Amino acid sequence: MPEENLHLTLAFLGSVSQRRLPQLMRIGRDCAGALATVEPLALRFSRLDYWPGAQVLVASAASADAERLAEALKAAATAAGFAPDLKSFRAHVTVARKVVRPPPLARLRPLEWRCDACALMECRTGSCGPVYSVVGLQTLVKTQKPREKA
Repeated sequence: MPEENLHLTLAFLGSVSQRRLPQLMRIGRDCAGALATVEPLALRFSRLDYWPGAQVLVASAASADAERLAEALKAAATAAGFAPDLKSFRAHVTVARKVVRPPPLARLRPLEWRCDACALMECRTGSCGPVYSVVGLQTLVKTQKPREKA
């Protein structure tokens, strides 16, 4: 995957009409706002997984906060009439596509990402494969109010 396409997937919706994008933005804003903290979301990637049906190699993230956000997004999208992928989910970054035979899967040297926002992403298929772009952005970090001096 080209570096500019790397992103953490929390929910996958497939095709969505342009007219419904504002509704998705509200869902993202509400879910992110409900789970926002004063610190960026910490994600720790420590393993590679192979998903044979999709033929992708993914780095899986271990983060209770990311899993809560993923579940909230999936539940809100379903309640609003969208059709997110409902199978068992783990926050992940796709690192390779069209992998017919996976390499020996070993543990990764742990890698941490700190995320201060989540994005609604759009994927378009280009001549060189998928190209991702940000449709909308929502902060995951609450701003701290300055303390008053006594």
